[in-house]
Amino acid sequence: MNGIKNANLIFPTESGYYNVNSGGAYESVSIEVGLASELQTFPNQRPKIYFEVTNNRTQSILLLFKCEDTKGILFTTWPLKAWLGAGEKTVVTVTLWARGSVDMDYQDQVTLHAISVSSKWEKSVIVYVNSQKLSEYTQPSITYDLVNDCYKVLVGSCQDATWSAEIVVQDPDSGLLRVTSDPQGVYFPFKYATGTQNLVKGYYSASCCQSRVKIMATDLKMNISTREISAYELKIWVIAVIVISSIVFLALIIGLVVWIVIKKQKVSVDLPVYRGSRTNTSP
Repeated sequence: MNGIKNANLIFPTESGYYNVNSGGAYESVSIEVGLASELQTFPNQRPKIYFEVTNNRTQSILLLFKCEDTKGILFTTWPLKAWLGAGEKTVVTVTLWARGSVDMDYQDQVTLHAISVSSKWEKSVIVYVNSQKLSEYTQPSITYDLVNDCYKVLVGSCQDATWSAEIVVQDPDSGLLRVTSDPQGVYFPFKYATGTQNLVKGYYSASCCQSRVKIMATDLKMNISTREISAYELKIWVIAVIVISSIVFLALIIGLVVWIVIKKQKVSVDLPVYRGSRTNTSP
């Protein structure tokens, strides 16, 4: 599908549908899991999870933090509240106490809630206790499908059209730590737990004036994979076909001209030569 002019891009979400143009690709408060978080541990250890909470609003906001888990191994959460100015970020550190014997192998899902007066945001992570998957070197996989592109959008009118892509990321071995994009803007209408080994589906949308994005995925063992997406990639393919076709056509023209020249030379050689008669006069 070609770039959409002045259109609302609608994608499904957990609660219905998400309007990209009306809501933008950013949440007013976002929560990411820090790369230094310890999501694979052993019994009797005290791993830490670092939740990076960012205020993407243009106004300040007061947030209260509450953490819960499924196995009851929470130890501490700090801080319990923070006043964030526009664009400011704070790190909430959650410490676990992974109780159990050395022969136990289990997963704990930890969820941080950031609560304001009128809204609530959350982020979940999966912690693997006594996990044997500690020597995994496979990078996460990244695939994508262009929902609409900028194939027929002229550069001079790129600000009037948008493009979007559906992105699927998975790390079935150690689990997925985080997915980011450059420029920022990749978002996940269906929330996923950090550390999941399942498929994670996200979306990216931008103006055709910003026709490229780089997607980066990191797993729990810090294996990183990247994938670059271009809204004009179909156009590049078409241009390549046109260039190749032009070269072939030019070669045919040159071949035809050479054939005509050779043909003319043959005709000129085969033609009989006529000489005018001479009259001899005797003195």
